[in-house]
Amino acid sequence: MIPIITEKPGAASILAKVVDAETRGNGFFSGNGYFVFWRRGHLVELAAPDTYTPDYSK
Repeated sequence: MIPIITEKPGAASILAKVVDAETRGNGFFSGNGYFVFWRRGHLVELAAPDTYTPDYSK
């Protein structure tokens, strides 16, 4: 199975339709070799500006 992680149930629903993952479970869709699930909230965020260049710390 190929996992696809989304931030919202709505996004998971749309992606599940695209990859034909039609079986819905508690917090996921599965089918056609895909496992589409969602978690609420941001999954990735940018690093603090001073991580890139110390000059940005001010």
